[in-house]
Amino acid sequence: MDVNQQHCLNCQTTLQGTYCHQCGQKDVNRLSFLDLWYAFQQFVISWEAPFARTFWSLSVA
Repeated sequence: MDVNQQHCLNCQTTLQGTYCHQCGQKDVNRLSFLDLWYAFQQFVISWEAPFARTFWSLSVA
């Protein structure tokens, strides 16, 4: 058995491509906590984010 073998998350069939040939579900990567934290930093904490610019404008004015 191959260690790198991937299975469908829906029906556990061995994948032979991007989509499962049994049920049609797409092979997707699961989000990790690190991915969510990075997205949080980009959209909320970053000074380039609209939230940060709005908050800064409201607090200074």
